[in-house]
Amino acid sequence: MSLKPSFSKKLNPDGFSPLHLALLNNRVETAKRLVKRDPTLIRVPGRERIRPLHYAATINSVELLAEFLVSCPESIEDLTVCGDTAVHVAVRNRSANALGVLLGWIQRTNNQEILNWKNEEGNTALYIAASTNQPQVLRLLVKNVNNINDKNSQDMTALDIAMSLPAEMNIVIKKYLRSAGASRASSLHRNVSLADFMGSQERIVEKIVRCDVYMRKGQAREMCNALLVVAILIATTTYQAVLSPPRGLKQAEITTNTTMTGGNTTSKSPSSDRPGTVALSLETFNPFLYLNTTAFIGSVGLILFTIQNSRYILLLQVSIIFLMLS
Repeated sequence: MSLKPSFSKKLNPDGFSPLHLALLNNRVETAKRLVKRDPTLIRVPGRERIRPLHYAATINSVELLAEFLVSCPESIEDLTVCGDTAVHVAVRNRSANALGVLLGWIQRTNNQEILNWKNEEGNTALYIAASTNQPQVLRLLVKNVNNINDKNSQDMTALDIAMSLPAEMNIVIKKYLRSAGASRASSLHRNVSLADFMGSQERIVEKIVRCDVYMRKGQAREMCNALLVVAILIATTTYQAVLSPPRGLKQAEITTNTTMTGGNTTSKSPSSDRPGTVALSLETFNPFLYLNTTAFIGSVGLILFTIQNSRYILLLQVSIIFLMLS
């Protein structure tokens, strides 16, 4: 390896690298030295794209498995030609100790989504545990999967798979699955296919998203600028309309009444009824206020929507919100 490091990644005619052979022949110390020299050897695909990490999970070698994961954390994401992860391999080979190490690593590195990965047959590790009647393994997996009612390529859930087993075999598995909230596929909502989605009528939310995507494209920049100008004009007009409503505000009307009483002069200067209120009647002003406010909020929302990619978006948003509140 010192003279020719690339030899350590060469495969023999049977499709095995030196690290694969060390694992197959139980040469633990040799495997450790190889990995210490070059951790990337853990990701070298052999026959059927099986990696050394998969072999370690197959033979239930927990010490090597833990060392492989620490030396090359990315190897947990490697797949075989059948789409199996190391978790799939450990469950299929009933390597309970190896599975415990893998689950511990996945939890500590926050990679729980790997437990939801499906192989080429559409099965997760949970489905394999259910179909091979491994109650204790299934009990560990149900605590970590996100969607226990996800379906495989045969449109079956984990509970459906368990129900297909002989009655005397599936009692414990059904208990664990149901306690975790598992359901049969027949009781779940039917998944909408791509063809059904394309054939359905476009909803308002989809139109908004489509508009957003279109506006983010370079060719829509002129349209974006035009919308921004129109929105600013509407916001300015509606804001000014509130400050100066139609027909203005009532003014105080000062009248002077002079009364002569015993040679004394008394002057009264009463003000008009509620000066400063709108001159329009409430029946006319309320609809104006509602419509004007709606137009103002809509234009401000359009402004925020249009400038969302600006460098100073946070400052602009705060300023506009304060303007609305004022």
